[in-house]
Amino acid sequence: MKTDHPVSRCLVLFGIILFGLNFFCGKTLAKNISSNPIVVANKFANYIRSGDFKSLSLFIHETKGLRFSPHDSSYNKFPGYIKFSPEQVKNFMSDKKIYVWGFYDGSGEDIKFVPKEYYKHFIYDIDYIKKARVNLISNSNSKFARRFVHILNWFPGAILVQYDFEGTPETGFNDFKRLNLVLEQINNKWFLTGILHGEKSY
Repeated sequence: MKTDHPVSRCLVLFGIILFGLNFFCGKTLAKNISSNPIVVANKFANYIRSGDFKSLSLFIHETKGLRFSPHDSSYNKFPGYIKFSPEQVKNFMSDKKIYVWGFYDGSGEDIKFVPKEYYKHFIYDIDYIKKARVNLISNSNSKFARRFVHILNWFPGAILVQYDFEGTPETGFNDFKRLNLVLEQINNKWFLTGILHGEKSY
């Protein structure tokens, strides 16, 4: 099809400009994010909260990918064999494939969900941004690192930002939950390399 008509040429030019702006803005967003890991984690957490995995995919490393675990407790061997590439993260909410994400603590049965359902049960199962306190956990932070050193061992050189919901008095605080975001800084850019869920095991 010929595009020598003035209107056609304008549409083609507009499309090229729009693509360039989207590409440039995405790259700029990925580079200019704050150096404070809590600010970085809050940015990622807001993407997760809104289900905006397309934006989140800009911060997934090409080779490290993004690993998921339904458990963050030390007595569980890290079942982080579920690793998504940036492209898989980008299409997370529309992916219809059923994955085995790990196992249920009580029964030992496989956890099988499409990503959108896993998200509801083992990623953003409460509003962590509104309800949870934020803990920064690293090798230099002994207060929290002692309890969660196993996660730091699973992700050497990483920083863990934990959204900790302590639960409610009505349940004796047995309904506590945690959203753990694992951050790694590579070549002066922050990447999200892990999302781990925590709750009471039965």
